[in-house]
Amino acid sequence: MSLTPFPDPLLNADVARAADRLHYAFGELLGVDDFRDEQTYHRSRLARTLFYLFGHGTVAGLRAVVEGRRRDPGNPEFDEVELKIQPGIAIDRAGRLIEIPRAWCLRLRRWYEYLAAGDPGTLNAAFSEDSAGSSQGSVNADILLSFHACDRGYTPAFATGAFDALDASQPSRIRDAHRLRLVPAGSETVSTAPATSPWTGVTAVNWREKVLDAWREPPSLPSTLRNPDDALRRDAEQTRLRIARLSIPAQRNTGGLPPTPVWSAMTWNSPEAHLDNLARDFVLAPAALQTLSIHD
Repeated sequence: MSLTPFPDPLLNADVARAADRLHYAFGELLGVDDFRDEQTYHRSRLARTLFYLFGHGTVAGLRAVVEGRRRDPGNPEFDEVELKIQPGIAIDRAGRLIEIPRAWCLRLRRWYEYLAAGDPGTLNAAFSEDSAGSSQGSVNADILLSFHACDRGYTPAFATGAFDALDASQPSRIRDAHRLRLVPAGSETVSTAPATSPWTGVTAVNWREKVLDAWREPPSLPSTLRNPDDALRRDAEQTRLRIARLSIPAQRNTGGLPPTPVWSAMTWNSPEAHLDNLARDFVLAPAALQTLSIHD
């Protein structure tokens, strides 16, 4: 499975707002663009509805946990610490659904050793002290989730591009998939909300006025998504979600060496040890809001 080379048309705000439906007639000549436009119409209507109604964030699941593994039960240090993301679903900052249908794992020790060998500066920059002047602290990292479309089912097709070919093929399916990344804190910018939320500053006194203001001035896609250029880069930088913040206990070193992590079983003693699952945006279903209002 590979990343499709076609930029997602939903990242072009002008396309996302387009409301033209295909109209078929007997004997009408249809091309590839007609079928793509039909798919884009239905996808954009759904994405726009989700964006207006709910915004972005975790809808359900996607809980991050850690599990320690060791070959020798008597060894106080784990041979491996796995970061696991549970199945779930989210809405990204372009209104697209992202679903993780099964648990995904990342081996933390291997991830840390790889960065320590290749780019120790990012680990040093992500280190935070427990107290002023202390060498004890933690290396912080963000778990990022983004939408990715993947090519599938390659089938023979007419060649496209600068060269002719008799064995050309094209993907017959595009899967709406996802991409999970663990990056040291501060090494990449995590976008804030796509637009100024109409619900900022809502109180028990002004909530009615805020609702009317939101109705008069509906939200829009962020300005960074209105330029159709460089869509794939904007997909990664502007529509991804942070779903958790991970803190790896470590000790600072000198001479530019990366912090030394602690992998002892006592340190990683619970599934959510050193994980902040609330460092994310959530999407609350109307039923949940109704329940909260009833019990308020």
